[in-house]
Amino acid sequence: MKTKFILPLLKLWIIGLILSINHSAFAQNVVPSNAFVETCYNKVDCYRISNSAFIFKNNITGEFLLQVDFSKFKIGNDTLDDWLNDLSKTYFVFDGQLSPADIISINNNSSRPCVVNGTLHFNGYTKPYRLELNFFRSSGTGPIISNSTPNYVDRPTVSMQIAFHAKDFHLGNRSHHYKKTIRLAISRGYVNDWSPEVNAIIKH
Repeated sequence: MKTKFILPLLKLWIIGLILSINHSAFAQNVVPSNAFVETCYNKVDCYRISNSAFIFKNNITGEFLLQVDFSKFKIGNDTLDDWLNDLSKTYFVFDGQLSPADIISINNNSSRPCVVNGTLHFNGYTKPYRLELNFFRSSGTGPIISNSTPNYVDRPTVSMQIAFHAKDFHLGNRSHHYKKTIRLAISRGYVNDWSPEVNAIIKH
């Protein structure tokens, strides 16, 4: 093979290696969490669970941020996914401010309830919201299942529930005309430390 063909292939290999390293680092640094969504549409209770949430906290500024991607609740069946179509066209985001006491208190082997005042962002609209959280953090000394399995036991986790009316975010104006309360719940979701990846993930 001639040198002029080898060099471009070598460059592509190097670029691919760099991208794979960055992707691996991204996957290790930022961990998604399972979210549960439930509502009533056309007199039918609809619900779904998916690994579709990202949770971040900034230990310096106290900012707390949650994003849920409704498109990840879809399972690939047009009929069963119909109730999610309008919801999945935008991201659901909550951002608020933790107090210094709340940040300091998230210690090993402890749990702490707290309230975060912030803002919900959805469908291009915003609404003030008072979010009740329950933080928990283990010591990180528990057994690891296997060496090949990522161990996130040392990360703080948080549980929360959010309920909002469809009309608060003008969802009734969309084709599905949502009218009922929409509920989101996260149980022991992973809390990621603020990092450069936040700007690449959060969209609102």
